[in-house]
Amino acid sequence: MGISKSRIAFGMFVLGASFAVASVPTREIPDNEGRALFFRARLEGTRSLREETLVKALQVNEKEAAKNPADPETQFWRLSTLGELAHLRKNFWSLRVIRKLEGELNGYVARFPSHAFAGGYRRLGQLYQDAPRFISVGSTKKAEECYRRALALAPEFPGNHIALIDLLWQTGRVPEAKEVLANLMKMKGWAERQYGEFEPFKVEWETKVKTWLTSEKF
Repeated sequence: MGISKSRIAFGMFVLGASFAVASVPTREIPDNEGRALFFRARLEGTRSLREETLVKALQVNEKEAAKNPADPETQFWRLSTLGELAHLRKNFWSLRVIRKLEGELNGYVARFPSHAFAGGYRRLGQLYQDAPRFISVGSTKKAEECYRRALALAPEFPGNHIALIDLLWQTGRVPEAKEVLANLMKMKGWAERQYGEFEPFKVEWETKVKTWLTSEKF
């Protein structure tokens, strides 16, 4: 199902009010130190600063996770930070970490499939999407399976829609991407809702949706 011009216009109208604020990447950052560092790293202006901040975030999150090994929240942010750092570095250390991270994330989703709006599946999907093929665990098929699983578990969370749209868009499956985007735009008010600790991601979500809605491919 495609997206009509009227739906595009409506989508842009819905996003319009929030873009006035969301276009400024200074949304409230969680007061948890590890999460705060994780999100701060995404706003750093240089690769070296991003890496430095992610290393600090990983140290904090690993310490917290060691204190609370059964807590899904602390483990989620530890795994998320490790994944971000591996993706940023793209070196031999990353290849070693990716293998370990795949096993840990599979264990995480087995124990906590719905936590953080099915965040474990999103992270695992991102790992499969970003990792190299042939020499590592990269797999578009597995990434899609994880994103669709996350969407099935938490359809109310925009990040699950957007992760799948992004994968389909990047792999040239535009009609399928359009269908998922149309489903997202049916969720009236999604840009104004609050998503707790994931609020800082709204800037990225809204920017991507605006790009897709105004693209000639759609």
